[in-house]
Amino acid sequence: MLASGAVVLAAGSLLAQRSPKATALVVILVAGAAMRLVLIPLDPALSTDTYRYLWDGRVQAEGINPYVYAPEDESLAGLRDNDIWPNINRPFARTIYPPVAQAAFLTAELTGVRTPVAWKALTAAVDIAVMLLLVPALRAAGRDERWVVAYAWNPLPIMAFALTGHVDVLVVVAVLAATLAWWHKRPVTTGALIGVAAAIKLYPLILVAAYARASDGRWRWGTASAVAGTAVVVLGASYLPYAAAGSDVLGFLTTGYLEEEGYLDVSRYRLLRAVGLDGRFVAPVLGAAVGLAVLASRRPAPTRGAWLLGAALVLTTPYSWYATPLVALAVAGGAGWAWGWFALALHAAYVAIFYDHALEPLTGGVRLSTPLRVGAAGAIVALAGLALRWPWARRAVLWQRPDHRPSDDREPVS
Repeated sequence: MLASGAVVLAAGSLLAQRSPKATALVVILVAGAAMRLVLIPLDPALSTDTYRYLWDGRVQAEGINPYVYAPEDESLAGLRDNDIWPNINRPFARTIYPPVAQAAFLTAELTGVRTPVAWKALTAAVDIAVMLLLVPALRAAGRDERWVVAYAWNPLPIMAFALTGHVDVLVVVAVLAATLAWWHKRPVTTGALIGVAAAIKLYPLILVAAYARASDGRWRWGTASAVAGTAVVVLGASYLPYAAAGSDVLGFLTTGYLEEEGYLDVSRYRLLRAVGLDGRFVAPVLGAAVGLAVLASRRPAPTRGAWLLGAALVLTTPYSWYATPLVALAVAGGAGWAWGWFALALHAAYVAIFYDHALEPLTGGVRLSTPLRVGAAGAIVALAGLALRWPWARRAVLWQRPDHRPSDDREPVS
C-alpha cells in the first residue's frame, strides 16, 4: 500500500502539474475509474462487512426490522443460504448500521444487488461519482480541479470501495455534498447532509464543529445553530421508521460493540497506550482541544473537517476505511498532501494490527503495529509544528492559503 501509493500519487502529482487542464482531467478520471473497475470481480478482502450489508437488505425485504433479530436467531433461519450467511461477521449480534445505511442495503436488495461482486460494483460506481463530485467542489473552493488526482489515485479509497465494498463511500458523497452546500452559504442544507452522513455511519456527526462557521470564516450563532440543529434532527428522524425496535434500535452499538472494540478500556486507544497514557481519560481531553482549535479556525470547513477526523483517527486508531472521508475533505478543502500519506499509513497500521500473522515471516515475529501508528501520527504532528515556520511543511499540511485562487491554466497551485 505504501509503495504503490508513493508511485501512483507521485505520478499523479506530476501529471497534474505538467499537463494542460483538459488533458490531465481526462487522464486522471479515466485512470481512476479503471483502477476501480479492475478490482470489482475479486472477492472482498480485509473485511467481511459486505456480507452483513447484503444480509440486512435481505432481512428488510422480508418486512423484518433489522434491529430486532441477530442473524443467528432462529426466526431468520429461512433466510440463510450457502453464500452470504456463512460469511457474516458477528452473527450473534444485531446490526449496528444506522438507518440511511439500512435504506441503501434494502434498495440494493430490491434492485437485484445480492452478491458481493454486485455490491462492490455499486460502491465502485458511487466512488467514481465521488471523483466527479470533487471537481465542482474544488472549483467552488477556488482550487485547480486537477488536484482531484489526490483522491482519484489514492490507493485507500480504491481498495476500501472497489475491493472491499465499504458503505463509507456514501459517507464521502454526503460529506462532499455538505461541503458544496457550505460553499454556497446554505447552512440548513449543510446540516441536513451531515445528518445524512451520520445516519450512514455515526462518526461524521463530529463534522458539525467543522461546518459551524459561515463560508466567509466568520462565527455566527444562527449559522452554527442551523448546521448543528438540522444535523441532529435529521439523524434522529432517520430512526423513526425503525422505532418499533424500541431501545434496541441502536443495535449492537449498545450491546457489546463498545466493549468488544475496546472503547471501555485502554485497548482501543493503542497509540496513547503505546506511550503510557490511558486513552479513556486522555483521548477526550485531546479531542476537545482539537475541537476547540477547529471551532476557532477560519480555514475552509473541509480543511477543518480533515483535522477533526485526523485527530479522531489518531486517538482511537479505528479501521483504515474511516479515513476515506478525510482524504476527500483534504482534497476539497485545500489541506496538504500529508493527509493522503497519513491515510495510507493508517491502512498499513490496520493490516499490521489485525493481520499480523501474515507479516510474521517478514518480521521474524515482531509486531509492527505500534511503530507504524507512532510513525503515522508523529509525522503529522511534526509537520503540523513545522508548518508554523517552514513553507514546505505548510504546503504539506495546509497546501495553500484559503484566499488564494489559481490563475494559470497549466500550473495548478502546489
